[in-house]
Amino acid sequence: MYKRLISKKRDGPIGRNKNLESFLSKEGIKRENLVRANLVHGNKITLVGKRESGVVIQGVDGLMTTDDVFLGVTVADCLPIYLFSNNFHGILHAGWRSLWSGIIKNAVKKIKRVGEDPKNVEVFIGPSIRSCHFEIKEDLVEKFSDYQSYFEKRNGKVFLSLQKVTENKFNSFGIKSVEISPECTYCNKNYFSYRRDRTSNNMLAVIGPNN
Repeated sequence: MYKRLISKKRDGPIGRNKNLESFLSKEGIKRENLVRANLVHGNKITLVGKRESGVVIQGVDGLMTTDDVFLGVTVADCLPIYLFSNNFHGILHAGWRSLWSGIIKNAVKKIKRVGEDPKNVEVFIGPSIRSCHFEIKEDLVEKFSDYQSYFEKRNGKVFLSLQKVTENKFNSFGIKSVEISPECTYCNKNYFSYRRDRTSNNMLAVIGPNN
């Protein structure tokens, strides 16, 4: 129904124009048919359409549309979250800050605004840092205290599954179809990882019409 894509390290840092153009061309996507988000690690999601084609939307971490356009966010450990049904598609960039501040709740509000019933929505959480490497300190232990069942304690350290937190949040709003990629961006060196490499290099996650 929809293309769900993510670039890899071999595609180069997607922040560079030539790499962006090359990746999109390889995937058969015209840049002028792509709407991108300029991220702020927050919880704001914007509804867009064909009139925003080719535009970078400022100050948001999620995009949704009912039009035949491609939507993209950059990631490098944070969760690329693809949402879709017969009537709309969307994409979110979600690190712990966005999850903690309510991006999933806001996504469900937008889903309802476009006239879709959450129970008809499917979610795919793409490659991202998993609990094998997402160590958290006391501040996040406290912030995510309601999700202690997703804590893993090893060698005196605490690790958290952001994927399971995300799935739980979607489930609580009636979205039961949640698929989680098994790939960890820290473990898999085919991807950029902020925690592993301490780099600003990132990938592009894209969802759009498969036609």
